[in-house]
Amino acid sequence: MKNIKRIAALAGVVILLSLYVLTMVFAVRKDEAARGLFFASLYATVFVPVFLFLIGYVAKLLRSRQDTKSPVVDTVVFDLGKVLIAFPWEDCVKSLHLSEPEERFLREHVYESVYWHNLDLGEMTLEEAIRAVTDTAPQYADAIRGYLSSIYGTLRPFPYTEPWLASLKEAGYKLYALSNWPVGAIEQMRETGNAGFEAYMDGVLLSCDEKIAKPDPAFFRLLFSRYGLDPSRCVFIDDRQENIDAARSLGMPGFLFTGYEDARKKLASLGIRP
Repeated sequence: MKNIKRIAALAGVVILLSLYVLTMVFAVRKDEAARGLFFASLYATVFVPVFLFLIGYVAKLLRSRQDTKSPVVDTVVFDLGKVLIAFPWEDCVKSLHLSEPEERFLREHVYESVYWHNLDLGEMTLEEAIRAVTDTAPQYADAIRGYLSSIYGTLRPFPYTEPWLASLKEAGYKLYALSNWPVGAIEQMRETGNAGFEAYMDGVLLSCDEKIAKPDPAFFRLLFSRYGLDPSRCVFIDDRQENIDAARSLGMPGFLFTGYEDARKKLASLGIRP
């Protein structure tokens, strides 16, 4: 490549020198044809370097754009909840205007309970979960149904979600989602137009569909095998440290998500600058 560049540069110098010489020759000749050739040579002497400069400048811009992609990482794997999708379950509890005992029960015995885990694993439907929780505390039946029936409606992408994914996609990265996600939630998000993130993904693995959840290493291995991914060329972003630890144990670098701007800085440290 270097030899080709040297030859091209030498050829350019020869062409320019030839144009300078011809310009001088035509300038001292007196006939009409020489006059036209003089101006033609003069214009070429000016415009050829400008043209070559513009070609080089455009090539540099294109090369610079290609170089924005990290030479090490070519794939970004995202968790969904609290990373790309807001999951304000506490706001949902407050919006129901419940009594203090009802609120305390929902906080302590519903969200992230065994029933929630079963929803994540697709082992029960939402209606089955409502009945199962109600059986444990029938006095809170209305609060339980109100909460579990409305929680999916609070799922929304963050304002940064789609612009972030679009910029990574435009920069040439492959994007995947690997998330513990309750059964029925993604369908409701699609119905309400809140699943736009899917358009940017090369693949989405949800625990409720696969009947397996993080931090189980098998969930990560499923991602690698299904999409033919090299863990060492991926980076995983999740809001739970145990999931990051599981990814790292399998050779996939990752970092804890604490906020959008911090995540961008951490990606930049890996050479990812969309």
